[in-house]
Amino acid sequence: MAAIAQGMVTNNGTHMQVGPVFNPASLFASSEKGVWYQPDDFTTLFTDTAGTTPVTAVEQPVGLMLDKSQGLVLGSEVLPALSTYSVVLTGTWAASGSDWVFTDTVGSQIRPGVNSGVTLTSGVWFKVQIEIASITGASEVRINGAGASAQLLGAGAHTFYVLGTGTDVVRIRLEDASTSVNDGFSISSFSIKAIPGNHAVAANGSTARPVLRNRYNSLLFSEQFDQGYWSKAADSAVSSNVANAPDGTTTADKLYSTADNPGRVRTQVTGLALTGNYVFSCYLKKSELNWARLSLAVSGAYDGAFFDLENGVLGSASSGYTATISSAGDGWYRCSVQANVSNADAVRIVLAESNGDDDLPPGSLNSGIYIWGAQLTTAADHDAINGEYQRIAAAPTVGAAPTYDDNPSKFPVYLYATTDDAMSTASIDFSGGDEMSVFAGVTKESDATTGMMVELSNTASIGSFRMAAPFGFGVANFYFQSGGTALSAATGTTFAAPATAVLTGLGAISTDQSLLRVNGAQAASNTGDQGTGNYGNYPLYLFSRNNSQSFVNGRLYSLIVRNALPTADELSGAETYVNSKTRAY
Repeated sequence: MAAIAQGMVTNNGTHMQVGPVFNPASLFASSEKGVWYQPDDFTTLFTDTAGTTPVTAVEQPVGLMLDKSQGLVLGSEVLPALSTYSVVLTGTWAASGSDWVFTDTVGSQIRPGVNSGVTLTSGVWFKVQIEIASITGASEVRINGAGASAQLLGAGAHTFYVLGTGTDVVRIRLEDASTSVNDGFSISSFSIKAIPGNHAVAANGSTARPVLRNRYNSLLFSEQFDQGYWSKAADSAVSSNVANAPDGTTTADKLYSTADNPGRVRTQVTGLALTGNYVFSCYLKKSELNWARLSLAVSGAYDGAFFDLENGVLGSASSGYTATISSAGDGWYRCSVQANVSNADAVRIVLAESNGDDDLPPGSLNSGIYIWGAQLTTAADHDAINGEYQRIAAAPTVGAAPTYDDNPSKFPVYLYATTDDAMSTASIDFSGGDEMSVFAGVTKESDATTGMMVELSNTASIGSFRMAAPFGFGVANFYFQSGGTALSAATGTTFAAPATAVLTGLGAISTDQSLLRVNGAQAASNTGDQGTGNYGNYPLYLFSRNNSQSFVNGRLYSLIVRNALPTADELSGAETYVNSKTRAY
């Protein structure tokens, strides 16, 4: 039985499981190879590929994501004492108190320095920490031989991560073309230790990085209906911040008629392109009028539902629409309408005279209702956040402070990838086994093109596997494929985007198993011949194929890959854990 720990897991925001909680680290307790990426663990994320800048909040790009499967426990120090470093080219290297000082004695020499005599093992990741006490006369200090990269550093403490190549020794030298003498630097400490795991690096460290995010409300200005983003029909107006909102602040607006005999009085967001199951909701409160209508509609239609704000009950709803109303106190009601729509282009808040009648009568000048907290989500997201309202102002900017309520206890964190975002590992040697299990919490936002969520190798190679969301153009599926010298695929074909799911792919080459589970239940299997052999020694690609095509348009909440099939307890535990991060079911 897999190892378990005591604690709690919140599933879908409503059901609390108390007692044993699965720890994914147990899947690797017997030195199984694989990865465990957990985007809501900020301590494993860095904005740059070298890991010099930690991720501190959502809406920051991710250039390096550490693998938690091996515990991230640092190895022994690989560097000798600073006093043992030998001078490279020319200069002096001597102790000065607790520091070690290098001085360039020939000013015409470029990049002199000291050599540790240590080579970093190829294929192993290392955590590098150095404290540069001071730099004299030189612009920066360069560290060479720390993997394939060179770091240019100023005075101060620095930490970064490198992948060893086995091709160069670690050396520290000046980066200065000046001919002046007395250039130098002083070092207080220097450490390089192996950090186990198969860590993922962005394909392009400046542009093609996925973004850490937990935005669910796709509207903007959710409490600012006076903004131009919310257009107003003729004879319609909004007064801002005129009443107490459900959260106690004076931020509620009033939607009202500006004519004595108006047409439909409304505020709306148009230009949307919605296909799928969506929920539109808003807090509403009566003022002069008792009725309102929420619409989630196509091409100028007003399909939706009516709400009685005097008595807190539902009115009529259009065919195919469902609605809810619940008290939020002080006369406020949270009202929502849900429908499976095709190419819906607008959401509207409409004043109404009575149930089924949103044409206001003569004498309606200045009549209206109070509005606050509008939200539009997919039905899956609505369920995942338990219907929680997420405040949002302007559109978020990557790298800037989030413009929305980013409380992770209410809104699960995910990595968002689109267009050209991609990450990959160094080669992972899975050649010792012919079994594989993949657990992923995902959202696919489109079925337009193939989205390769995770793939071993850069193509359909011998001894590889892949999980796609979707696989194919315009196909509403999830997909898992496994194989040795031949490939066999299991495809679940009833999952149209937008869709959130916990996907489990189970592959075994020798027994010809290729099985796909969706949300804890088997969705597809294929026992076609997978040939012979084991899985290969290839990089693992995330969000794309080979960092160059089949880019995902969607989210990743959690990913576990392991070169063994799970026991029944491990299967249940891993799926429950991933779902606690994804809230798919």
